[in-house]
Amino acid sequence: MKIYPNQINLLLELISSNKIKGVLFYGPNSGLISAIVKEIVTKLELVSSNIEYSDLDDAYIFGKAGELNFFNKKELIRVSSVKTTITQNIKIALSECKNWNIFCFVTENSLPINGIRSFFESKPYLVSIGCFFENNIGIKNIVINKITKNNFSIMQDALQFISTKFEGDNALLENELE
Repeated sequence: MKIYPNQINLLLELISSNKIKGVLFYGPNSGLISAIVKEIVTKLELVSSNIEYSDLDDAYIFGKAGELNFFNKKELIRVSSVKTTITQNIKIALSECKNWNIFCFVTENSLPINGIRSFFESKPYLVSIGCFFENNIGIKNIVINKITKNNFSIMQDALQFISTKFEGDNALLENELE
């Protein structure tokens, strides 16, 4: 299944209702990826761990897929530096795991439609999210929505300055707007 970064609430609902076993984050906007992963961990009160894709072996993936951690809590396992394809054993583990943990596969590359991206978008228990940089218009919309939501106003010159300064960096923009 494919969803978009602005559908974070849908993603949180899918994970909390145990409908999703894994998420693929791809694209060059690592700040946005980090912000979404942090929000998932915080809002769902998950334990978080990290592993590089090159260090991922069958014992690890099947172990994490089939059991809760030591604290008996759901865990978000962030798998970094993912390639364009994944092994058959990872596909099996994701299809057979019990939804106890959530796997987040992360790559800062724009992935082709085939390979890992196709696998994640074709399964109802998996999600792919493309994370690309916002243009000036997208940044302006984020700022306007945040300011309007908090009953503030902004001068057009200030809005132009912000959209130019923060173009593409969602995480820094969100941090500054807080």
